[in-house]
Amino acid sequence: MRLMGLMFALVGTLLFVSGIFLVLDPRATISCNGVVTTSPGCKRSFASFGALFGIVGFVTLFAKNRWLDTFFVWVESMRSMLPGLGGAPSESVAI
Repeated sequence: MRLMGLMFALVGTLLFVSGIFLVLDPRATISCNGVVTTSPGCKRSFASFGALFGIVGFVTLFAKNRWLDTFFVWVESMRSMLPGLGGAPSESVAI
């Protein structure tokens, strides 16, 4: 979990910093929905995604071990309730 947090933090920080440079440069272009544009809304969305990605990484990186253990147990219990995601085998599958 810590390694995943480190990777998310690094990638998110790089995306956020490049997004800030895009937002501050009015002539910078970005591909948004397949169209190259200088739209500030698309640039803000890109920067926001990078910030969110980095925040998730830093929270995971600096969270207490107890919180991570509780989260991991919660995720595993949710997976066991949903068929096809590692829970009980589905009866409709025949080999």
